[in-house]
Amino acid sequence: GHESRACLINDIPGTWQEDADGVAQRAETRARLALDDETTVVTYVGSFRKFQGVDLVFNALPAVLREAPGTRLLMVGGRPREIAQAQALLQQADVAGAVTFLGQIPTAELVGVLAASDILVAPRRGGTHAPMKVLDYLFAGRAVVATDSAANRSVLAPACAMLVPPAPEAFAGAIVALARSPARRAELGAAGRARVLAGFSFGDFQDGLRRCYAYVELKQLTGSRQS
Repeated sequence: GHESRACLINDIPGTWQEDADGVAQRAETRARLALDDETTVVTYVGSFRKFQGVDLVFNALPAVLREAPGTRLLMVGGRPREIAQAQALLQQADVAGAVTFLGQIPTAELVGVLAASDILVAPRRGGTHAPMKVLDYLFAGRAVVATDSAANRSVLAPACAMLVPPAPEAFAGAIVALARSPARRAELGAAGRARVLAGFSFGDFQDGLRRCYAYVELKQLTGSRQS
């Protein structure tokens, strides 16, 4: 209603400036977390709020472990009380031994965790815009399993992620399929990283911001001439 332009500038990965040697970081992080080369590492990053869909991951875990027993789940985020509650539920389901809670960690450490992972999960149910972590997932060059929701669809596509219904069975099936196919994981990971580099780079962010400033400058100049 102000006869003015609205400029949309895409987010960029929060780990953009932390793109170190992924091979070295993968080996270092796996060694620190006692993860051998045969372990398929599935990682979630984010809060434990209900709309994030963390329950989908936990409820999918028993089926995943039955079909791919060499799987380990890393959980990044969550407050101490939330972590304790989740651990209690996982113990009741007899799968707590397959889950490691890392809590909230700095970005530099997150880069290593993503590098050490084989599959990254985005079970978000609500919202319309994908969280920045999805861009971090893609930038890490790892296969992604995500709910087929509006939030995830704003960034993800079948070419770079496995998009599934928000149901534990569907989530488990996608994780198991990728656990059994390193080639498919590599294919999705490469496509995801290419997508970030093509449309969500720091250069794209700069260009978007530059267009906004150019528009404001032009509008101010036009306004001063009219007055």
